[in-house]
This record gives sequence, C-alpha cells and structure tokens, in this order.
Amino acid sequence: MSESLDRLVSARARTWTVWAGRSMIGIGILHVLYFTKKTWPYWAGWMGGDLRGLDVASRGASFSHEGFWALPGGFTATLVLLGLVAIRMAKAGFSLPGYVGWGLGAWAALCSVICEPSGFPLGLVPAVLLVAAHSRNRADATNAMLR
Repeated sequence: MSESLDRLVSARARTWTVWAGRSMIGIGILHVLYFTKKTWPYWAGWMGGDLRGLDVASRGASFSHEGFWALPGGFTATLVLLGLVAIRMAKAGFSLPGYVGWGLGAWAALCSVICEPSGFPLGLVPAVLLVAAHSRNRADATNAMLR
C-alpha cells in the first residue's frame, strides 16, 4: 500500500475513527466500573498472592480467578489503549490499517457467540466504524489520485 493511502484524506473517515476510539474507551470504562463493583472484595487477595500458583485444573476456577481475568488480566486496558491510539492517529491525519477493524470485529463476534449474554456485541460498534473509515479513506484516496 502506498504511503498516500496511509494518510487520512477523508474528513468522514477521520470522524469515524475518532468515534471508534471514543467508543472503545467508553466500553473499557463501563467494563472497569461493572467489574470493579463485582470484584472489589477480592482485590486484597490478588495483591496478597492468592492467584499465584493457582491450579485451576484441580481446584476449579473461583470467582476471584474469573474476576481477575475480567478486570486487570483481561483485554480492557488494551481496548482503552487501542482507543487512545485510534484517536491520536486520526487527529494526526493517519489511518489505522484495515485489519484492526476486521480483527476487532471478528474477536467481538466470536466472543459474542461463545459468551452470551455479555457486552461483547458492543465491540462491533468500533469495529464497524474502523472498517467503514478505512474503506472510505481508501476510496477517497483512490479518487484523489485519479484526479
């Protein structure tokens, strides 16, 4: 892909990318708020080492263990960071690669099928916005080169 296609040439693509980033940050914040309330009683144990050496196969997964993977050990911090990167890149005039939106969408769709009811379908919102922004940007960049 040429360097000109990496630049955001479409104001609409920039706006969609910023909103995708904001939605990822919002989803992450909602996730943290929800699971903080549910896991707060276990935090002292996490810091005290309760999860070190945990043999899930023999003891089974406890809610403390599941809560750890839902909050600090999960994808929430990464989703917020991805949202911040999307916003920063869009404001600097750069496009995210198309695989970011497609990958996020595939992950959200797969997790939605595996675990329902859940908030995973919300992940389709930023995914669709990123795919649409990438497609719009490629189309506008192609049109600009043809002129």
